[in-house]
Amino acid sequence: MDTKNSVFLAFLTLSAISFSSIFAAQNTNSQIQAPSPTPFPVCIDDSDCVKLGKGDKFACFQYICYPWKNDDQIDPKNRRKTCRQDDDCDPGQECFRHHDKRMVNRGLCFDEVKSCQEAKDCSKSYECCGGTCCEAKYYTEFAKLPCISHLGCRDLGLGQYCCPGKTNGTQSECCDQDPNPPPTTQPPALSQTASANSIQSASMTLAVFFGSLLVAFNFFKNL
Repeated sequence: MDTKNSVFLAFLTLSAISFSSIFAAQNTNSQIQAPSPTPFPVCIDDSDCVKLGKGDKFACFQYICYPWKNDDQIDPKNRRKTCRQDDDCDPGQECFRHHDKRMVNRGLCFDEVKSCQEAKDCSKSYECCGGTCCEAKYYTEFAKLPCISHLGCRDLGLGQYCCPGKTNGTQSECCDQDPNPPPTTQPPALSQTASANSIQSASMTLAVFFGSLLVAFNFFKNL
C-alpha cells in the first residue's frame, strides 16, 4: 500500500512540474510574439521598406510598406487590393500609384488619398503623416521613425527638433523640446578694479555729505 501511495505521489509531482513548465513556455512565447500595433511597417520612402530584408518585394505606398509583387503571405483580413486605377478598388477607395512607375507598376487601394499640412486637413480619425493623411494607428508608429535633422522633423510635421533616444543606444526621434538649449545668460560680474572704484566713490560721497552737515551745524550753532 505504501509503495502504491509513493508511486502515485511521484506521478502527481511530475505532472505538476510538467504543467508548470508548459505554462511558463506558453507565457514566454506570448510575450515574445506580441502582435504588432499595425499590420504593416510604416515608411517615409522605399529605404524604410528595403531594410525589411525583402529586397524590392516591398515598396512604400503613402505611409506603409506593402509586398506589392506577391501578398499571399499577408493575412486576408489585412490584405489590400493592388491597382492601376481607381476602378480597380472597392467603392469609395482610391488607387495610390507609386512615384516610380517604371519599377513599381502596381498601386495600392486606400480609403483616403489626400495631402495635408496638419491633422485638421484630414478626415475624422486620420492624422497627417509627413504630408499625407494616414490612419491614426499608423501615425503613432510613424512618429517613432528615426530622425537625422531638425529640418527633417519639421518638414514631416513630427516636431521641432531631432532628439537623442531616451536611453543609450536607442535611435533619435522627433520632439518639441530643444535637446541643446542655449545657456542662460548671467549678469556680468564686476571686476576688482570696478568694485574698488565704486567703493571709493561711495566713500567720497559720504565724506562730502557729512562735511556739509558739520559746516551747517557749526553755522547754526554760532547764530
